[in-house]
Amino acid sequence: MTNPADELRTAAYKTRTWDALPAHLRQPLAEWLETTYITLTANTHPGWQEAVVPDALAVARAINGGQP
Repeated sequence: MTNPADELRTAAYKTRTWDALPAHLRQPLAEWLETTYITLTANTHPGWQEAVVPDALAVARAINGGQP
């Protein structure tokens, strides 16, 4: 099992370098994922991270190619 915060960080990086995604979508999506990652790691115990940001994790997992 991977750490939810790490999944968000990985997805943010992939989004920034994802050529198939239009440029005007890359920046805001990457920033949202990064902000969620930063907030999550600063304020949430790892055991609760998945419950706190389920929508962001679903997006991150789709970008990373993982299962929801």
